[in-house]
Amino acid sequence: MCEPATIMMAASAAMSLYQGVQQNKQAKAQANYQRQVGEVNAAESKNQATRISNEGVRTENAQRRATAELASKQKASLGAKGIQVDSGSAQAIQSDTIELGNLDAMQIRENARIEADSVNRQGIQNQWKANVEADQTRAAGKDALIGGALTAASTVVSSKWFSEKSAAFSSRGASNNVNGYAGGGNIHQTAYGR
Repeated sequence: MCEPATIMMAASAAMSLYQGVQQNKQAKAQANYQRQVGEVNAAESKNQATRISNEGVRTENAQRRATAELASKQKASLGAKGIQVDSGSAQAIQSDTIELGNLDAMQIRENARIEADSVNRQGIQNQWKANVEADQTRAAGKDALIGGALTAASTVVSSKWFSEKSAAFSSRGASNNVNGYAGGGNIHQTAYGR
C-alpha cells in the first residue's frame, strides 16, 4: 500500500500536469480568438478602404459634372452676350475651367486613394499585430504545459530521491552524511547541535 506522502506527491504531480494542460488549452483558445479578431478587423478595414475608394469615385464624377456644367454656363453666357465662344479669350476661359476642373477631379481621386491605402495598411498592420499576439499567447500556453510537466516530473523524482528508503535519509555510511546527520547536514554543526 502507498504511503500518504507518496499519495500526496502523486496528487501534486497530477495537479501540476493538469494545470499545465488547462493553461495550454486556454492559451490556444485565446490565440485563436485573437487571430479571428485580427481577421475581422482586417476585413473591416478592407471594406472601409473600398467604401472610401467608391466615395472618391462618386465625388470625382460629381466634380467632373460640375465642371462640365460650369463650362456650359460660361459658353451660354458668353454666347448670349454675342461673344464668339470658339476662339480667343472666351475659348481660353472655357479651356481653363475644364482643365482646372479636371485637376480638381484628379486630386479628389488621389486623396481617396491615399486615404483608402492608409486604412488598408492599418488593417494589415492590425492583423499582423493580432497574429503576433496570438503566437505569443500560444507560446505562453506551451510554456505552461511544459512547466506543468516539469513540475510533475520533479515532484515524482523528489519523492523517490528523498524518501525514507533513499540514501539521502539513511542513518550512517551514506556518502552525504556529515557529522553523523543523515541527508547531508551542516558541516559547521557542532557536537552539541545533535
